[in-house]
Amino acid sequence: QVFDRVRAGEMPPKKKRQPDADSKEVFLSSLEDELIRADAARREVVLRRLNRVEYENTISDLFGVRVDVASMLPEDASAHGFDNIGEALAISTEQMGIYLKAADAALDEVFGPDKEPKRIKERMPFKDAISNKGKLQKNFKYVDEGTVLFASGYSPSKMRSPRIRERGLYRLKYQVKTFQSDEAMAMVVYSGDVIANRRDQYLVGYFDVPAGEQWNEVSFDIRLEQYDSFQVKPYRTINYVKPTDVNEFAGPGILIGDMEIEGPMEEWPAKSRTRLLGGADPASGTLDDARRILEALAPRAFRRPVKAEELSPSLGLVKAALNDGRSFVEALRVGLKSILCSPEFLFLEEPARAGRIDDHALAARLSYFFWSSIPDAPLARLAESGKLSRPATLREQVERMLRDPKAERFTKSFTGQWLELREIEFTEPDKILYPEFDEFLRVSMVEETERFFGEILENDLSLLNFVDSDWLIVNSRLAELYEIEGVEGLHFRKVPRPEGSPRGGVMTQGSVLKVSANGTTTSPVIRGNWILQNIIGKPVPPPPANVPGVEPDVSGARTLREQLAKHRDSESCAGCHRRIDPPGFALESFDVIGGWRDWYRATGDGEGLEPGLCLKGNH
Repeated sequence: QVFDRVRAGEMPPKKKRQPDADSKEVFLSSLEDELIRADAARREVVLRRLNRVEYENTISDLFGVRVDVASMLPEDASAHGFDNIGEALAISTEQMGIYLKAADAALDEVFGPDKEPKRIKERMPFKDAISNKGKLQKNFKYVDEGTVLFASGYSPSKMRSPRIRERGLYRLKYQVKTFQSDEAMAMVVYSGDVIANRRDQYLVGYFDVPAGEQWNEVSFDIRLEQYDSFQVKPYRTINYVKPTDVNEFAGPGILIGDMEIEGPMEEWPAKSRTRLLGGADPASGTLDDARRILEALAPRAFRRPVKAEELSPSLGLVKAALNDGRSFVEALRVGLKSILCSPEFLFLEEPARAGRIDDHALAARLSYFFWSSIPDAPLARLAESGKLSRPATLREQVERMLRDPKAERFTKSFTGQWLELREIEFTEPDKILYPEFDEFLRVSMVEETERFFGEILENDLSLLNFVDSDWLIVNSRLAELYEIEGVEGLHFRKVPRPEGSPRGGVMTQGSVLKVSANGTTTSPVIRGNWILQNIIGKPVPPPPANVPGVEPDVSGARTLREQLAKHRDSESCAGCHRRIDPPGFALESFDVIGGWRDWYRATGDGEGLEPGLCLKGNH
């Protein structure tokens, strides 16, 4: 702290006697050398545990299944803003108990159902799918071609038939077109327990509905649990239409004709089960079969070659289970479970020689950095041959991994933590002050930033684009917020930055502007500190314990700018606020949802006030 403050010119304070340049350089040089030696002496490598996202991805890629186990595990702690830092990823007795349950859930998915699931493939008019005899039917208009949905607010359009009896992957198709509209519209689909609300419901997606008389097909694949259902609504139409008015209503709506549902679509027996057993008969498998299965699985699970004696504990558990009369599959599951809960699986081991990690550890570093999961076969083969650490090979593999679709995990994880996008739902903008903010705008904000990051990464563009770019990646919803014309449709596309637009880079994107504000107001201090920490990489230290925050001023300061100027008059505040306030005020013309503003919004009477002009009153 002393070194940083002196080098930055913050210490000694401006009003104190200053050292000459030569004395300052001698002091910093000697202190720098000592700090480097001290840092090297206290460093130790912490054995890093997989975080819960890495655990789920590892299970999925190890067995070739899609299973949600991350939600079962406790939330991971962060260090320095990231949740893949070893010092923050502790483990407890309680957490080990949860890992045992998570392993059971994963193996349930790997082995699949004992009996072939009852499959459905039904096509029916949408009216029949949402049929609910009684008053709810009166909320829709029925025409010869199908059912018209008008309301994007209250709309009891929940699929009640057919009932989902088997969990698995399903494919849904809706035939849709606009109704009483010359312009394209959009629809939103939710899934989960949308009827009884005993479990979570979640967003499936937003879909374009082009204008015109031609039918359009909205299709998607989705994993469903037993008794899951769907709800369909128009997007950004009227909130509610009275049942008595629905037949005469002249506003725009979405006409839905037939809907089709098919699933479960997975093979039976499960492909993951067949691949794991590798020819072993589940009805008559032996201990030797179990040994062969574990020997094939363990090197991928442990991310390195595995000696025979390392599997003895797991095989001992299998043998004991078989001796107790349990079936081969049950006994094998015990052995697999022991692997999935072992330190070798849960932690990233990095043995080193002469200060360098071996190629297997290097392969794991690469795969968990870019894919948040285990190395694939090409990476493992190069590690086994000892060629991975060669500079040319290493560079080639990095390029290959970045081209893989799994690299999207890196983009989502890194942007979510670096730019704090994971906090996008932490506050909800005031619905009276910001009625235009909605779920789709929030979703679009995050996707914009992820795609922006991906564009720079994929095309090796200058890092300065993060600060200022002459291009944007937007859809119609964001283009509306950013006041950019000519962008239609919900899909994202790269567009040139319009002349005179204040946009460009990440600091003017809606996601960043929202996470650096609360639901009602913005603060130059918060946003300025956000920029210093996340963009410039020079965070300011926390204020001294005896220094109060900015309080309403009663001695003549009328505006936020004047109040912060008075705050800087205090010697204990000035050092930090001279750095924080300028970048914070640079963003003060953006509101809490990232829109440009010439006036502050507030409830009450008045014409509004220019940014920075007033803190008080009802304007």
